[in-house]
Amino acid sequence: MAVSKRSTEKVVARAAAAAAAAIKTPEDVLAAAALASSVRSVCDILARISSLCENEEKRVELGAAAGLVETILALVKRHSSNVQVAKQACTAIANLAVNDTNNQAKLGQAGACCIVVEAMSRHAPSKELAWCGCRAVANLAKKHPDNIVRLVRSDACKVVVEAISRHASSANVAWNGFIAINCLAIYENIRAIFGKLDACRIVVMTMSRHVSSELVIEFGCGAITNLAMNKNNRAKLGELDACNLVVETMSIHFSSENIASYGCIALYKLACDNANNRTKLSNSDACRVVVEAMSRHVSSKNVAAYGCRAVAHLAKSNTSNKAKLLILDAYQAVVEAMSIHAESEVIVGYGCLAVGNLAADGSNADNKTTLMESQVDACRIVVKAMSYHTLSTSVAWYGCWAIYNLAFENPENKRALLEAGAMERVTSILSDMSLKLEARKQAKNAFLTLLQLVVCVI
Repeated sequence: MAVSKRSTEKVVARAAAAAAAAIKTPEDVLAAAALASSVRSVCDILARISSLCENEEKRVELGAAAGLVETILALVKRHSSNVQVAKQACTAIANLAVNDTNNQAKLGQAGACCIVVEAMSRHAPSKELAWCGCRAVANLAKKHPDNIVRLVRSDACKVVVEAISRHASSANVAWNGFIAINCLAIYENIRAIFGKLDACRIVVMTMSRHVSSELVIEFGCGAITNLAMNKNNRAKLGELDACNLVVETMSIHFSSENIASYGCIALYKLACDNANNRTKLSNSDACRVVVEAMSRHVSSKNVAAYGCRAVAHLAKSNTSNKAKLLILDAYQAVVEAMSIHAESEVIVGYGCLAVGNLAADGSNADNKTTLMESQVDACRIVVKAMSYHTLSTSVAWYGCWAIYNLAFENPENKRALLEAGAMERVTSILSDMSLKLEARKQAKNAFLTLLQLVVCVI
């Protein structure tokens, strides 16, 4: 008796489903793929791959198998019009790529970047596809220059921004989209592309809708940070009230170490070389939230590093911010960070810059006196940091900047610096030809100031 076509299809479907359910090895994947002909069977295989990839050893094994990635992507292409396949594909690609450089490379070379972008564009109305796609973009791009190029050429920047905008009410799409921006926007030309795509406005608008979500705020501050590294984006973000938004959300989530860290670096980037933004930050109470973040999260290296940078750039050429920071005991927060994390070249370097900027300007003698009257001896800490990190150009440079400004027209500070060994440290830097010229020039200014000779800062 002849077997009907429908009966044959049912047998094949059952076999395909059983093969997908039994997947444990790369060989099982290839065997299941050979049987897969329906949307359901392809989705089952992709879901099983995603599940296996939660185990690092399995993820490495799957990625290393000859022909597996190419076979799976070929299946996806055949069913690209189906949104369920697209969602499962983005999830599987994201899970294969996560924290695995070899898998990232294989996926990129096999066309995964283009597949993900096309899926996001084709199925743009799907909220689930949007956040799965953004996650896949992020995992493919993370610290992988070749994939970043592939993704940008495939229009990933555009589809990510459109996904965040279209699904602005979704917190999942927002924070996954922000991570994708962070992973892509590591080059200046890509930051400029995002700027032209109106990413600054969309990031600020979306963060404003989800102020209670820690993940949205954390990665939103990260997106602001990366976008603000572009001069035009930085100005645009200031106009969009990003300064006030970051300050407000840091206040709401004051207990979150991650938001304190990401918030401080966002404020630092917004304030960097932008006088208008520094004024906006002064008006929005940025000085207070930075000092409070540093005081609350004293053991966090990230908060210490980014907090010191924020203080340094808020205080730079802004008397209002400087006065507020000193009233708030910013110097104490900075010096405490330098003391607790004395081994960190980055933290003590930017700590010295922050102390120097707080003490800067010859007319600001009262501020330097206040520093000396504090419980923490800023002069001693600066010299100690310079003595510990003798091979660091940045610590030498910023340390000499701090010494110059602390000592300028302030006998008490000068005496404390000399007692701490500042002159010995400065003269050593002057004669160390391995350090950059800029550090030695700053050392000359500090040396002459300690000798009560007033010179201009170069």
